[in-house]
Amino acid sequence: MAGKIAQEEESLSNPLVAVSGHLIPILSFQVGLNASMYDEDAVVEDSVNLVQFSSAREKGPKVKPQRESITALINSTSDDVEAQAVKFERIQFERSTNRKMEKFRLNVTLYAQLENGVDVQVATVKSLPISVRGRSPAHYTDDMYTGRGLPRVKSSQTLRNKMANTMRVSKSTPSLSNTKAREKMSTMTVSGSSKPTLEDLATACEIDMATL
Repeated sequence: MAGKIAQEEESLSNPLVAVSGHLIPILSFQVGLNASMYDEDAVVEDSVNLVQFSSAREKGPKVKPQRESITALINSTSDDVEAQAVKFERIQFERSTNRKMEKFRLNVTLYAQLENGVDVQVATVKSLPISVRGRSPAHYTDDMYTGRGLPRVKSSQTLRNKMANTMRVSKSTPSLSNTKAREKMSTMTVSGSSKPTLEDLATACEIDMATL
């Protein structure tokens, strides 16, 4: 249901909307936000769900964005332009765009609440096409991430630290502590100007060469 806003006289305190040939006073306006699939050829675009988070973000409740109310603009004899801003916070698409050519767009709609209790759609503005990318699994903690069965991604620095702290030692020979290894390596004598080889170091630390 759509209507057209009109004014009869400058003395009117509320704007009017023309519905079926009758002018009905507007009590207030509401601004709604929704999303749809971008399709220029479609008469009615398929809807896409939006999610609004609380201040607690992922830990708090998630709801569908509600309309925001604004007061009806009061007629004025001056040339000043009156405007009111509406803000929707912490809005997220429920899913990302799956295909390369798939795009979404946001739709902002102005509704008028009439004196007879009826809401009419006054105007709608649509955004440009939007590509939505999903977050990396690393953004979520292990107990929170419930995506596509992928493990949490670990940084390369974490993997390097883990490898540095882990050494594969032959089961047949016990490993030595760092102090004992240094003492044994200090007693090694090297003939000539040659440097110790990897095999010499492995012998000093009693490490199986096959595990290096």
